[in-house]
Amino acid sequence: MVNTLNGGRLFIAALSLASLGYALDRCRIYAQERLQFDDKPIGRFQRVQDVILDMDIALEQGLTWLFHLLEQYDQGRLTRESAAKVKIEQSRRASELLPLAMEICGGVGCLDEFGLIRHLRDLFVCRVGEGSNFVLKSLAARALMPGLTELQ
Repeated sequence: MVNTLNGGRLFIAALSLASLGYALDRCRIYAQERLQFDDKPIGRFQRVQDVILDMDIALEQGLTWLFHLLEQYDQGRLTRESAAKVKIEQSRRASELLPLAMEICGGVGCLDEFGLIRHLRDLFVCRVGEGSNFVLKSLAARALMPGLTELQ
């Protein structure tokens, strides 16, 4: 049972990273194509560059962590706390960055056809699926403080 939950939590982390990767791809292209102020691409603005770089860093870190845990899963060594932590962090981070990606893309970012809003809605499921992030935080915290018999 625990192994199934662990696998599901890794899957949810992967879904979150896929949404983040989609947003990164859309923003990189949009920031190079969208012209503003004297026909210059919006990608030249530092804030746009910051968000795109933050998305890239989060994606690379998340994938590295996820692949490491997938190896542990395959070897039967994955702890439920590790699976919970990667699921919590990846769904949280993607949920923070998707609205920023939508801001870069402006009004088109809100259109279903553009895709960002659909991924943002899907990330809600990633935060509550396979155990709500709030509940999983308690599970993960217990392993960090084994001397406490009861954590709320």
